[in-house]
Amino acid sequence: MKRWSRNIFLASLIMIVVGTGLLFIGSVTGGTGYIFKNDGATINRFFEENRFKSVKQPFSGIHSIDVNLNYADLAILPSDDENYYVEYDVNNYEGKNPVSIEARDGRLVISDGNTIEFKTDKKFKSNFKEFIAGYFKKNRGADGVVTIYVPKNKETSVLSLSGTIHMAHGDLTVNSVELNKLEVISEFGDSELSEITLGGSTNISSNSGDIYVNIAAQQEETVNIEASAIVGDVDSEFRHDDDENFHYYSRVINKDGPILKISSSSGDIEIE
Repeated sequence: MKRWSRNIFLASLIMIVVGTGLLFIGSVTGGTGYIFKNDGATINRFFEENRFKSVKQPFSGIHSIDVNLNYADLAILPSDDENYYVEYDVNNYEGKNPVSIEARDGRLVISDGNTIEFKTDKKFKSNFKEFIAGYFKKNRGADGVVTIYVPKNKETSVLSLSGTIHMAHGDLTVNSVELNKLEVISEFGDSELSEITLGGSTNISSNSGDIYVNIAAQQEETVNIEASAIVGDVDSEFRHDDDENFHYYSRVINKDGPILKISSSSGDIEIE
């Protein structure tokens, strides 16, 4: 085969592969169905955002939270009084409010409805497809944020947070709160916890994303810590100079006290 013919063949093959990949991405993010539905006259539905914004809603008698967010970011901040509050500013491409908030037996249950379910004739679900769809939505910043305001404990005068938080594609921000038996699971997103204290053992885990933890000054020398990263570094200002294992860090100040466990499959961990 002549050189120019071979070059044309290779270029054509590359274009076919790239075109197939783009077709696949467009399909899993909902383009095909939307084009058929609208006779090809409009752009992909992911570019048509519908915004939903709430005022701060008060909740009393709350002892723990149960949060499950697929695409929205989550911020947890101090409350100005004895009540929990929730507010949100989010987008949904289906034209309906995606946020569900419910007080249930002393728990504040929050979820968003931005779920994407992929089905074929064999009812096959693909985590990879879900990740691709979430990636494109998140990079457009189209998901917004849910904010929870946490009150002080009446007995201890401490902003105490317990329960579970599950984040699929959003980022987590926590500021000036005591973590008390809290479970945090993040799939694809960063977590930043600043000026925190520990009232009970807490687990923070991430599948893909960085984790930053800043321990409040009154506890920075007293908190038990165990942190590990499979692909990524664990950086701590408490680490001894002769400790060269940058994928793991542990310290035990009080063996009977609560422990802060942090783990990441792919991402860096910073503790200070």
